[in-house]
Amino acid sequence: MRGPSRSRRIRMIGSGLALAVVAAACSSGPGAGQTSGAGGSTPTGPAAVATTSSGTSAGGADKTEFCTLFTSAEIGATLGQAVGAGEGSGFLCTWTATSGSGTASVYRSLPGLYEDAAAQPDFHTVSGIGDKAAIGPSPLGGMEAIAVANDAYWLVRLDPSSSDDALLAFLRQLIERGR
Repeated sequence: MRGPSRSRRIRMIGSGLALAVVAAACSSGPGAGQTSGAGGSTPTGPAAVATTSSGTSAGGADKTEFCTLFTSAEIGATLGQAVGAGEGSGFLCTWTATSGSGTASVYRSLPGLYEDAAAQPDFHTVSGIGDKAAIGPSPLGGMEAIAVANDAYWLVRLDPSSSDDALLAFLRQLIERGR
């Protein structure tokens, strides 16, 4: 029988691995792993910072760089404060508020991660997103929303989160753009 302590350990390990990937990407310095002409976008407006990917994929088009799915202006509007460029690689990206007091993250993995994540204390299921979805407090701070859709596990995290509706809208956008 799985108890909350085992589920929480699994969840924390998964979160730790995701953070390790971000830390490795961030510590490799600006431009590390990029090829010339790496994808990105240049948004406009007062909170606009170019969003670039910090890695390349073997084989090119079959792997989505999640830092290119949203502009920093879009993430800033979702988080409610200006953010810097997204940092991460592949199916993981984190944006940090320019004030240093907030983050937004997106992640995609195998659908088998959903059950343990959704079993966390204070998570509750929501309908209308993918095959199944849930929302609750993140072990990293803030709130997160998770779902299984298109044969994948999807996660968005906002710290702080302005509302459940904003978090769920962010999750819907990720699933739509990240297919």
